[in-house]
Amino acid sequence: MCGRYITGELSWAEIHDLLSMPLHLEVEPRARFNVAPATPVPVLRPGSATGGAADEVHLAELRWGVQPDWARSLLINAQAEKWLGGGRSYWKSGWQRCILPAWGYYEWKKVPGQKKKQPMALHDPDGIPLAMAGLWRPWDGEEELGAVAVILTTAPGADIAEIHDRMPALLPWSEAGAWLDPQRSRDEAGALLGPREGLEAYPVDARVGRVAEDDEKLIQPLQGALS
Repeated sequence: MCGRYITGELSWAEIHDLLSMPLHLEVEPRARFNVAPATPVPVLRPGSATGGAADEVHLAELRWGVQPDWARSLLINAQAEKWLGGGRSYWKSGWQRCILPAWGYYEWKKVPGQKKKQPMALHDPDGIPLAMAGLWRPWDGEEELGAVAVILTTAPGADIAEIHDRMPALLPWSEAGAWLDPQRSRDEAGALLGPREGLEAYPVDARVGRVAEDDEKLIQPLQGALS
């Protein structure tokens, strides 16, 4: 978790208003309904991170996931506890804070009596975009990847716990500027993270398990499925 998510047709004008900061689009992201690892994803970074104005937020596309030479598979998530806690952690050196905006995300739920897990879509019931806290860095490995990003995860809220034992670390948009501010310490920024309650969750078509599938019907509720 989180292994697939949805940008949908995000309104960048709305995100600009939610940020309460100037938003500069380095790219024009397209609507996506099945965002998969190892693909370019929209990422919000402070303008100062790439030579822009300190009071701006820049939107770029970075590769989702990184595979250092010691990892057996692609790392797409980082546990917030490991990023925050004491001791050594891969996520503490060279990584900077960012936000991955999303309409929602997918999770797979165990259903009694069913062999296969049921894919679920989770999003804000009022349609407000999610601000998924993340980390980004320029990639310095042998492979030419450019910059990469991962999603921070936390323990779930009570209403999500029956679906999965982790969830994206979701920020209030009112704290987005504070999260992105490089002058804030890791501990100060970490205090903004925590489980989120009140997401709507409903079953969707199993097609979402196939990376090639990417259309708006994927986020439509699946009639007759157990939830």
